[in-house]
Formats: sequence, C-alpha cells, structure tokens
Amino acid sequence: MKFLISFLLLLSLATPPDASADPDPRKVLRYTFPVAETGFDPAQVTDLYSNYIIAAIFDPPLTYDYLAKPLKL
Repeated sequence: MKFLISFLLLLSLATPPDASADPDPRKVLRYTFPVAETGFDPAQVTDLYSNYIIAAIFDPPLTYDYLAKPLKL
C-alpha cells in the first residue's frame, strides 16, 4: 500500500507544469445538444444524443480497412 501511495505521489510530481493550462481555443470544438445525455452505458442508452457521445468516447471493437484489396476486417 505504501508503494502505491508513493508511486502516485511520484507520478503526480512528474506531470508537466503546463498540463492544466487551457487549450488553444482555435483547436477546441464545442457543440451543444438540445438535451442532456442520459448515460454512458452503451447497452442501456436509447436517445440519439447520448449515442453520439458514446460513439465519440468508445472505440468500436472491429473496424474495416476500406482501402485494402480484398477488404479486411
């Protein structure tokens, strides 16, 4: 337990000082939805806006390589 605490303390000291700085506003996209999200569980979300957020957060387990010939999964 002491090792974990000391490791976390060391890790917090090793982060760069400007990590908490505000990002460049020209590189941040802010988009508002008309309603708030209802959750982040992909199995239980039923509304459209929460599905948009989930798609941006989670990676799909499989993707297609569309430029490969023959098509690869």
